[in-house]
Amino acid sequence: MVNRIKIFPVVFALLVILFATYGCSTASTVSTEASETQGQQNSESAATTATETQAPAAGNKIAIENFAFNPSEMQIKIGETVTWTNMDSAPHTVKSDSFQSDTLNNGDSFSFTFDKAGTYDYICGVHPTMKGKIIVNQ
Repeated sequence: MVNRIKIFPVVFALLVILFATYGCSTASTVSTEASETQGQQNSESAATTATETQAPAAGNKIAIENFAFNPSEMQIKIGETVTWTNMDSAPHTVKSDSFQSDTLNNGDSFSFTFDKAGTYDYICGVHPTMKGKIIVNQ
């Protein structure tokens, strides 16, 4: 009986970690697919997701490292692509009202092309204290 009592918290913690890791990935995939479908139907969408094969401008790269976006703010022009790359061992996402990545593990990247001027605030959906901003100028 004593062994079962000691094992339960460990098993419970592992289940929570598994759900958090794989649950977030599934939820963000569904959300991303829904956003992309809605964006395709709406000709006035603010931005479109870039494919992995599109190369961003040389300076439009944001590293996710030490639980922060680096740089945390970037100015670009309409039509430019920004690429976020997770350099942390922890999973992160890039989440905005206009776009959302899947869960990014170490080494994973997410690219987004901005086709409308404006300010785009974003966070990490896993760690909401991580914040960033893209300012798109004409």
